Order: sequence, then C-alpha cells, then structure tokens
Amino acid sequence: MKVAVYTIALNEFAHVERWANSALDADYRVVIDTGSTDGTVERLERSGVIVHRVAINPWRFDVARNTAMALLPPDVDICCSMDMDRYLEPGWRPKLEAAWTPDTTALFCRTVYRASPDDPTILRGWPTKNFHHRWGYRFTRPVHEALSYSGQEVTRDCLDIVMCEVQDLSKETRRQYLSLMELAHQEDPDDAQICFWLARDYMWSNRAEEASKLFQHYLSLPTSTWNEERSEAMRLLARTEPDKAVYWLDKARAEASHRREIWLDLAENYHDQSDWHNLYWACGNGIDRTRKTNSYLDDNQCWGIRIFELATLAAWRLGFIVRARDWAGQALQIDPVNQRLLDRFDFFSRLANAPPCAGQAPTFAQPPVDPHVAEGRWASALRDAHSLRDLGDNEGFIRTARDAFRMLPHRAEPLHELANFYLASGQAELAASYAEAALCLPFPKSDTIAVDEDLYKTGPRHAFSVAANWSRDPERKERGRKICDWLALSRDTPYNVRKTARYNSGWYAPSIQSLLPSVRFHQLSIQAPNGFVCANIGICRREHAFAITLRAVNYSLLNGYHVKGDDPSYRSRMLLASLSEDFQVGTPVEVRLPDDLPSVSTEALGFEDPRPFMWRGSLWCVSSVRQLNAEARPEMVLARIDDSNQERPMLMDWRVLNSGVPPRWEKNWMPLIAGDELRLIYALDPTRILSSEGDELVNEPAEVAAETFLGGSQAVPYETGWLSVIHEYEWVDNKRRYFHRFIWLDQDGRLRRFSRRFYMTAPGYEFVAGMAWDHQNQNLLVSFSVNDRELFLAAVQPRELAAILIPISEHRQASDDVIVDGKRALRELFVQPDEMIKVAP
Repeated sequence: MKVAVYTIALNEFAHVERWANSALDADYRVVIDTGSTDGTVERLERSGVIVHRVAINPWRFDVARNTAMALLPPDVDICCSMDMDRYLEPGWRPKLEAAWTPDTTALFCRTVYRASPDDPTILRGWPTKNFHHRWGYRFTRPVHEALSYSGQEVTRDCLDIVMCEVQDLSKETRRQYLSLMELAHQEDPDDAQICFWLARDYMWSNRAEEASKLFQHYLSLPTSTWNEERSEAMRLLARTEPDKAVYWLDKARAEASHRREIWLDLAENYHDQSDWHNLYWACGNGIDRTRKTNSYLDDNQCWGIRIFELATLAAWRLGFIVRARDWAGQALQIDPVNQRLLDRFDFFSRLANAPPCAGQAPTFAQPPVDPHVAEGRWASALRDAHSLRDLGDNEGFIRTARDAFRMLPHRAEPLHELANFYLASGQAELAASYAEAALCLPFPKSDTIAVDEDLYKTGPRHAFSVAANWSRDPERKERGRKICDWLALSRDTPYNVRKTARYNSGWYAPSIQSLLPSVRFHQLSIQAPNGFVCANIGICRREHAFAITLRAVNYSLLNGYHVKGDDPSYRSRMLLASLSEDFQVGTPVEVRLPDDLPSVSTEALGFEDPRPFMWRGSLWCVSSVRQLNAEARPEMVLARIDDSNQERPMLMDWRVLNSGVPPRWEKNWMPLIAGDELRLIYALDPTRILSSEGDELVNEPAEVAAETFLGGSQAVPYETGWLSVIHEYEWVDNKRRYFHRFIWLDQDGRLRRFSRRFYMTAPGYEFVAGMAWDHQNQNLLVSFSVNDRELFLAAVQPRELAAILIPISEHRQASDDVIVDGKRALRELFVQPDEMIKVAP
C-alpha cells in the first residue's frame, strides 16, 4: 500500500522541518501553499516535500483541504491529513499497516496536545480520524472542517499511532474563524457541532445575547446528544445569562454530574454570595469528581488548587477546622512549592492543634515559630496575616499585619500588603497612606528571611502611584503622578510593572492647555471630496505662509473601529491647500498619484498620513503606502509634491525608503531637514535616524524605556537641536487612547529632554501629523485631528516650551524626591490606635 501525508500551509516556516521529518516514512508528502512569504515553500522543497502553490479565494478550509487531497498522486491508497503544527511519533507506518484491513475506509489515531515538542507532558488527548482511504472522502464546513465519506464507512482504531500538536495560536487564519463559522452555520443551521462552537466564540467576543440564543438552539437540536458537551453549553449559558446562573448550572449538573467544572462554577457562584453551606456542598461534590472526560471540554483551570481553596474557606467559615486543614493539604499536594499554600496549611495545622479558648478564637499575631529570633516571628506573623486575609477575616488581617510591622519596623512588606488590601477594597486614601509610608523604608541589607528585593524597588511605588490618583489631596496626587511617570519610563522597572504604570499614567495626563496656558486652538473646516472625510492634517512652513496636506478617507471612525461602505478598498486621497498667517485656508486641491504607482494589493490604496516638508526648494512628503506588496503591508514612501500646475498637483519622483531592517509594518517616520540633508527619525528607542538613502546615521538606546514613543510630527529646529511631537497610546475599553509629548533631540540626534504626557482637547483618538514655526519664529503651529474627522491647529508660544521640556535626570529626580514624604505618612499611621484603622467591608 502507498501512503501520502498531506496538508495546507501559510507561513509555516517554523514547523516545516519537524512536520516533514515525522512523515518521512510516507511514500508521498504533499503540501499546497496558499501564499507564504516567510520561506515556507523553499524549506519544504529542500526537505523533499511536493509543494503546489494554490490561491483559494474566498478562503474556506474545506476547499483548501479538498484541493490538497485532489492533488495527491492517483496511486495513493491511504491518506493522512496532518496540520503543519502537528507531527507523528516514530514508528507510525508499521502500526498503520498492521491495523489497516482491506475493508477499512478510515482509521482513528490518538492526537495529543503538548506545550512544546521538548516537553513530554500530555495536556490532553483524544481519538481523531486522520487516516482515510484515497477515494470517497471530502471535507465539509468552511472551518472546523469534518471528513465525510460518500459510502458505508468502516473505521478502525489504532491509538498506538500518536500524532502530537503544539498549537500555533499566532496563525493569521485564526482571525477568520468567527466569520467562517457564521458562514458554516448559515449553510447548515442544524449542525450541532458548529452551532456550539459558534455560540462559544460569540461568548468569547462579548456577544452574550447572540451566544445565549445559539446555545439554546444547540440544546434543542436532535443531533445534540453528547451529554458532556450539552452540559458545557449549559455551563456557558450560566455566564451569558448571569441572572439565571444557578438555574443553568443545576441543569448542567443533572446532565453530567461527573464533571468537576460544573461543581466549581457552582462553588464560585455560592462564594460570591457568601453562602458558606452551599459552597461547602458544591466543593465537596466537586472534589469527589476525580476523573476528567479526556475531551476538549476539560478545563485545566478547574483541576488545579482553586476548588480546594474555596473548600478550605467554606470549612473555616463553618468551623470545620480539621476539614479545612485537610483540604488545605490537598491543595498543597497539587502545588507543593506554593508559599501561600504552605503558610495556609501551617496556619490550619496549628489552629487544629491549638487548645480551645473561652469565648474567642485563637490568635497568631506572634506565633511560636522561634520566639528568640525576631525575623522568624515577624515572617510567621506576616504569613498568618496572609491566611486571615485569604479567609476573609479582614479585621484579623489588618491587626496581624500591623503587629508584624511593629515587630520589625524597618521592613516594608506588611505596609505593602496593607496598601494592596485597601486598594483592592476601594479605599484609596488608606492605600496611598500605607504605600507612601513604605516608600521611605530602604532595602534591609542585614535581614535574611522573606526579603523581596523587587518589592523594595517598585512595589510600594507602584501601589502608591495607583492609589494616589484617586486621592482627594492634590499634593498627594501630584506625588503619585511623579512616581507613576518614572515607573513608566525607567529601565529598572520590571516590564509588567512598567506596562501597568504606562496605562495608569494616562489617568494623570493633563491637557496641553494646563501645561502651556498660552496655547490657542483654531478649528479648520475643510470640505473633502464626496464620500470622503478629512481624517488628518499635516503642516509645514512655505515661504511666508504654510502648506497643509490632508488625508481624506472613505471610512469613518465609530466606537474605535473604522467603518466603510460597500467599496472593497480602504482609500486615501491627498489634498493640498495653502494656509495664511491668519489661518485662512485656500481651496484644497487633490494631489494626483504617480502614473507609475503599482497596485499589487487593493486592500488599501493611496498615500496615508503625509508629513509635508520643504527640501531643496521643493515641497515633499513622506507617507505610508500599502498597495505596493501582496500583504498590504505599509511601506514608507518619499515623494515630491509638484504643484507647478496649481489646479492639478501631482506626486513625482517617488521611491520606497529603505528601513535597513527585515520587512515589517512601517508608519509614522518623522522627517528632519539638517542643512541640505533629509534625515528620517525611524524610532526613538533605540534612537535610530536614517538618511534619505537608508544609511544609518544614529542607532543607540535611549536613556529611558521609550519604545512606546511613536512618530508624530516632523522635527523642527529648536535651540541647538530638534523639536518634535510624538504620540503614545493605551487600549481602554477596546479603544485607543492617544497621548502626546514634546521631545527634544540634541544636535547629534540623541533624545535628551521631553515633556509629560498630555492630550490636546480630550483623552481619546487624537493624531498629530505636522508642526511648523511661523515666519518670525514667534509661534509654533501643531496640526492635529480628533476622531479622524475634526481638524485643528494649536498655536504655542516658544517661551513656555522650555519649562515643560524636562531633562531625563529631572524626571528621575522628581520621583526620588517624593520618597521623603513617606516618613510623615509613617508617623501619621502608627500613632493611631488600631480601633481607628478602617476595616474593609
């Protein structure tokens, strides 16, 4: 018999060698490639694989796989469909030949998921129909395709054949799954499997109402017969209809009571209601379920420590201390190096063995770990505070944490824990007080027990920067802002803390008017061509007036998304207009595209976001253009704007700018004219400046973590260097929130000074694309747009710029100076009796 292993591929370079080597025992290895650009085809061919280049449009997985099957040689007897991120374990061929009989039409092997090829741990596994006869089979469904047989199917099992998968979640095609599932559901509304998967994807996409309807439709289908999947649909309905959560979870429990996932969801629901008796019941039943289904429905998160932690809490609340200890011990068996679980088990073990106290619960403020060693007593007290907090005894936690601090008042850990506790409970002023008190405590060099080095570097600073934003004290809020700003910029800040600080700094960001009181806004009303809207505006000085470029687009911004009509392409049209010194706009005229500009892709057409500038006596621009390659990947293009015929200006002498790096998404390079030379600021961290020919003039790391500083305006002369406006953005409620900074590069092109973050008119979608001095250098004009439809100029007086352009060392010093205020906060907190310390509800 002859065997062929086949699949489809798109940019699978990383998987080729593993896939091809695992299939070497096949007579044929066949791949259809649907447009790879990463070297996949070349690597496959070097490995001896037969490759066919095929275009599938519109894309459907079933059509692609059926095409691959059709291209197999006619003498093939058995086919093996194996995705590129899968591979067969050695020895599969003789096992296949032994299991296949003359009447077999398909054979099930065992597919297992692994975290990596080097990790033998099997995450989950189940039988899959990957081997089939050459004739009579075809794939159905545009996605989650199923292998169907035209006659009487005869299947065999050979679970000794193991196919491994290390799932590649970065694949671009995964973005199409939702729309393809919608298509599959339209084609066959009674397909229970697609109905369930589509409903689940709707839920993951926050489309709860649509998900609920589809889940209930799935449950009504006669083909919905798998009780475990039906119970999963009911379990997910409890999430999409939270007001009916218990109803759906009870139905799920009746459908498949052997699934721990359902019991844990019930437990979470009772925990949220502080229903300790039902929580104890649900956890006990869930813990008794010890067998997984070994299907894709198994939720690994439900088979960890969470159910034991909830069970421990329920037992504690009901006074079942021995049972609480036992369940805490079971959690510890799952994660034996988890310090929190070790502390909790120790807590309950001591509590279970403690003699009863008349009228009160035992206290562990000074536990007898080693009464002669202060550090040991302190560490044990802090562990007990953690346990009390996790068990919901807020008052006990606060008192024990404060007692721990009194034992070693040079240790910041208890204060940091208290700050985070109050922050989580919404009491920002108390959180800020404890965090600020912890700021003044230096790293305890002589201590050896439970010293958290990272905490002393950033922990209290991070907590204080978050809490101070909600403070009613403007001076405390300003101290929080300074610390937050430096956490967001310092290379010494751990990445996860720096990322959060950047997000939080957006809430501190002021308007440009609060930084530069003299700024004046001028809104411009410019008519775009019919069906288009002016999305952004660039400006440069041209003799005694200004030239402005406008990007007109055929879409609008709605709730953070670009929405267009029936036109299949996103189109950009460049308009050119003059602007007088008194802000009078001349009639805008469309700038024609070069006659020789190719359209390799039609997804996005035209010059996007032009930055205009004068160079060698002519008007030029740099723009992002996406139509020059098949991937619609933006490339930066330099072009001269020839307006010698003022009624029909045209882009001339265009060329793609060389970035000097592998192809990537290129946008927002900032032009800089130095004498007769055009330079382009490619990035700011590392600060990388290119010549117009692509030569690298500057490439060095910035003194701060400025990789989020993205291109905005051109660079214009200022003092002895160059001034620009850059932008940063954060995602808030699935929408981009833009902020800006003035930055200053010295004459050698190094980032030396920059302002605080600010917004122009309101936090949201703002885009700066130009900046220019007036002809007397008395005003600096910044051009920007709001929501891709409102156009503005901001006039700034240069005398105010110097005060906000802060050297990097002063940004750092401003944060360090705040720490001295922590000593006052420390005195205020610990002259109060404990009775005055507020307990979180």
